[in-house]
Amino acid sequence: MDSKDKMYTMQEMAEKLRVNKTTVYRYLKKQDIAPATTKSNANLYDATVLQQLKKHFNSRNSSNETKKSASELLIESLQQQVADLKSELADEKKRSDKALQMKDDQINALNKLMDQNQQLLLNTQEENKRLLSLNPPKEKTVRDGNFRESKQSQDEKDNPVENRKSPKKKSFLGKLFGK
Repeated sequence: MDSKDKMYTMQEMAEKLRVNKTTVYRYLKKQDIAPATTKSNANLYDATVLQQLKKHFNSRNSSNETKKSASELLIESLQQQVADLKSELADEKKRSDKALQMKDDQINALNKLMDQNQQLLLNTQEENKRLLSLNPPKEKTVRDGNFRESKQSQDEKDNPVENRKSPKKKSFLGKLFGK
């Protein structure tokens, strides 16, 4: 018996093709391939059916391999993109951290300057108090109009009732034009 004359059961074909017996059955049913003969309740198929199944499953397997390689390429591409994005994110984080550190340094320097300013202000106030306690302020005599006002106020202090004059009421036009 030639290998072309040999008959195969579905189980034998499935084992040769390394697929499930149900897969072989579904393909034969879909293609409407009838068994060449039946022997003790087992359907037997000739070598041409086996060759047809080989072509189908090999082309399917090769397309799966192509799909796998395409999907593997896609996965590699996505992994590369993720790595690039991680790198960009790390760079951005470094820049942000550097900017934050610079801002922190500026804030610290400003706080130091403010502390120094406050100390100088306190020292100046203490020095002024000390000087005032040593030398109390004396009345200054001014030669302009302020001197007269201070003299009038001194006279008012001496004679409060006599020097009080009722203010002259101004008319509406006088108020408006300042006369």
